[in-house]
Amino acid sequence: MSSLKTHLESLRDIGDDKKVVDVTSNQAE
Repeated sequence: MSSLKTHLESLRDIGDDKKVVDVTSNQAE
């Protein structure tokens, strides 16, 4: 169960990174 929780947290972190990149790209345009 703890490994699954870690996996979900990793996916969430990746999603947060992607949102940051998307916002930066939008500002650049």
